[in-house]
Amino acid sequence: MIGSLQLGGDQYSNMGEKEACLDESVIIDFPVELEPDLNTTCWIHKVPRKLRQVNEAAYTPQLVSTGPFHHAKPNLKAKEHHKTKYQQEFWKRDFSKHIGENDIEDFMRQEDRRQRIWDSYAGTFELRNNPDLFFSVILRDAVFIFELFLRDFENQLGNKKPDEVKDYILTTPWLRNVIELDLILLENQLPFFIFTELFDFVLQTEPDNQMDMDFTFYLSKHGHPGALAGSDGKKIPLFLSTFCH
Repeated sequence: MIGSLQLGGDQYSNMGEKEACLDESVIIDFPVELEPDLNTTCWIHKVPRKLRQVNEAAYTPQLVSTGPFHHAKPNLKAKEHHKTKYQQEFWKRDFSKHIGENDIEDFMRQEDRRQRIWDSYAGTFELRNNPDLFFSVILRDAVFIFELFLRDFENQLGNKKPDEVKDYILTTPWLRNVIELDLILLENQLPFFIFTELFDFVLQTEPDNQMDMDFTFYLSKHGHPGALAGSDGKKIPLFLSTFCH
């Protein structure tokens, strides 16, 4: 397979040779061996230093770090307790409280998953020297985002008024806006597969006591159908329909 990059709109000349027409495209073919390997390529990178120097604030989280690149930065420590609190609250929910610490640790110890997470990040960073802490940070940050999105999801489905919403982040407009911006920064990302696999893990871990709610029951309780149909009639995965609506 050969990839192509089209460059159009400019004129190109070569030592007096015939110039390219304005309405023509220049096709550059890349040999297969030069194409990136989708199975091994790192997809989460640091912003190049020269680009960062143009506008440091545009590429740096202001309140919340997710992932390893900005972990433990002094200016971001104030929100670390929020992430820990959200993680604790998530595992206390009716649909996940039956999942024990050993099960959660086993999920993150799965060797293939660990390797894929490890390989998702390019370059060097402090947590490269502490793999156990690295995976702990990834799990906590993923659960923090889960819990934050679930709280927002519940508020939207419940049509709650501002004074009925108890979550501090969601009731503080400037704080919510800053965190939303932080979560889309290039250097502040988590691999998408960790969300889908963690979500599946929660769904597939059956409660010992059937009185405990599973996640599907939780969604139905909040008026969510659990699986939505797309424009093509195919069902949208539960994770996407819940968190990406």
